[in-house]
Amino acid sequence: MTAPPEDRLGTLWRGQPTETVPMSVEAIRLRAATYLARTRRRFVIKLTACILAAVYFLGYVVWLSPNAIMRVGWGICAVAAVWMALQLRGRWPAALPRDETSATALLDYHRALVLRQKLRVRGLVVAIGPMLLGVIVAVAGLAVRAGPAPMGNWAPIGALLIIWLVAFWLVLRRQNQRLERELAGLESRPPANP
Repeated sequence: MTAPPEDRLGTLWRGQPTETVPMSVEAIRLRAATYLARTRRRFVIKLTACILAAVYFLGYVVWLSPNAIMRVGWGICAVAAVWMALQLRGRWPAALPRDETSATALLDYHRALVLRQKLRVRGLVVAIGPMLLGVIVAVAGLAVRAGPAPMGNWAPIGALLIIWLVAFWLVLRRQNQRLERELAGLESRPPANP
């Protein structure tokens, strides 16, 4: 049996390669400007979260911790929050090029901006490793204070740390996939006037 002619034509039509429309310089500039604004907004949110975490750990948790080991652990977390803020400082996006910049230069700028936002596992370990160390020391201080307890009492804390690490990995993976799609979109659209 053969398919009706409408189905064959529809299949043939959907199988045709699409035509990429060149982007104007204004469209490239607008796209890069919106991406830059979104990136800067996220940067400010992350920096604010790091500062609030440092203030919280120093101003509240360190002074109310029941023993010295926990104070040291939460103090490490406060220093780690400041360290994370310093790591973020190097990721602040550069300014948009001047108005007379060519389309090719704008595309290169936007591509570099997207590539700079791509997270690397090594950089994350350097930025977040001290925070994880501080949490481990604080939990060890909690274990010292609690005395001998069955390992089952510590299972929820371990499970939460594992869930946090898996969730963090999934968010990292999703963000890198989104950036790959953004890069693919930049590569598929040639400039109208280079």
